[in-house]
Amino acid sequence: MATNYIENTKNSSKENMTWKTLYRANRTIKTPFQIVLTDQNEVLSCEEVIRIVPKKRLLAFGMWGDKEVAVKLFYEKQNAKRDAERDAFGIESLMQTNVPTAKLLYKGSIDKDRIHILVFEKINDAVSLETLWQNKNNIDDMRPLLQAVTIELATQHVLGILQNDLHLRNFLITEKNIYTLDGGKIEYIEQPLDTENSIVYLALFLAQFGVGVESLQQELFDIYAKSRGWLVKPSDIKAFHKCLAKQTEERMRKYKRKIFRPCSSFNKIKKINKTIMYDRQYESSEFQHVLLNPDVYIDHPKALVLKAGRSSTIVKIVVDGRELVIKRYNIKNVWHGLRRCLRATRAKKSWRISQQLYASGIATPRPIAFIENTFLGFRGKSYFIMDYLDGQHLGNYFMDHQSDMQACERMAKHSLDLLRNLTRLRITQGDLKMTNMLVAKDIPYLIDFDGALEYIFTMTLRRAFKNELNRFMQNWEDTPHIYALYDRLIHDEMIM
Repeated sequence: MATNYIENTKNSSKENMTWKTLYRANRTIKTPFQIVLTDQNEVLSCEEVIRIVPKKRLLAFGMWGDKEVAVKLFYEKQNAKRDAERDAFGIESLMQTNVPTAKLLYKGSIDKDRIHILVFEKINDAVSLETLWQNKNNIDDMRPLLQAVTIELATQHVLGILQNDLHLRNFLITEKNIYTLDGGKIEYIEQPLDTENSIVYLALFLAQFGVGVESLQQELFDIYAKSRGWLVKPSDIKAFHKCLAKQTEERMRKYKRKIFRPCSSFNKIKKINKTIMYDRQYESSEFQHVLLNPDVYIDHPKALVLKAGRSSTIVKIVVDGRELVIKRYNIKNVWHGLRRCLRATRAKKSWRISQQLYASGIATPRPIAFIENTFLGFRGKSYFIMDYLDGQHLGNYFMDHQSDMQACERMAKHSLDLLRNLTRLRITQGDLKMTNMLVAKDIPYLIDFDGALEYIFTMTLRRAFKNELNRFMQNWEDTPHIYALYDRLIHDEMIM
């Protein structure tokens, strides 16, 4: 999902990197540092660390002579050599088949073969496909690029190149080229991929776009098939949709496990009286202080209070120049505390639900962290942190646009699409007040998942969604023209 935040602390002089220093490095590391390539008798200068997987590998940008380079260091105790060789083989396979990639300039090892090194040319003025997709204004703007990437993927499959860990961040986009990165999971079979496996790999790629984009996924399937020269049979289309559903479900299943354990995207802090999960992209000294002392920020006299209620307190803060929102779930009294102490906290639930939405492309403010206070194993106050969204609630949007029924109809359609996409994750929001849908830059976002529910059975989901829409319609009883607008759209599009 997000690129990791690395705190590059400035080093007064370039030191030679050793295996011991690398192996102990976490996401705070002194830069610049240098590596002496003993077989070349040259110095590689690493200026900025981009990514670290602790005790395993590191990616940095630097200089090798007068060349700008990207450097991968592998230093896991048992598997460093194997991982470096796999990565090099994947990149060499791409280069051999003329697939655009970062050119491999050097491979070797130092420090008694405990640090294995790959040096690549640095691709400047490039953005990952994942970043472009996450920051898109609308899907139509992305269509030409996604079509080009799909054709690139089809070309790779004709050449026998398989990306077994296919992510949007594996594609780096420049003005003229689509580059494929990460050779560690690339397989070269030296013959065109057959139809059955092609559909599997294409579905794996298209599943990364989340839910509510079925027409786009079908369009890209058609482009892929045309690029491969297929005469598509109904059985192929059926197999594609079945595989796409399976890959989407599997992706979310893995992701739901990932959000509660330390990994490349998230970290966990476990203390005697506190449990914290957070997004590594926001990792910094200041943010760590927020995580360990949230009440200091919430109760600060200068805090911008967005809500001060008995059940929850919400404030806006600024950390590292980013505007964030902290929601504290209060314990109203002793009996309320006793009822909640053995249940999953509302902050943990908000984290789980909002992470599923965010990863699936459903508009919600980015979830950043949750914190649970405990005493002797019993849960107390909890906190949920998310990105601040500068918008207005849905009711105010309609009030400000009451003379523009075209804008109102567009927003009504977008908001119903948002709710319908939520059911594709088998979730209902549970408390559809107009204030729980914010509009920013003409896009509706869902917030507040305290009452959200997940469903196993389709019949139960349909019944709950019908009740959800009935609750949603109650918002508009005092604005008959908006009520009539939603009523018509619901029936015309057969949403219920």
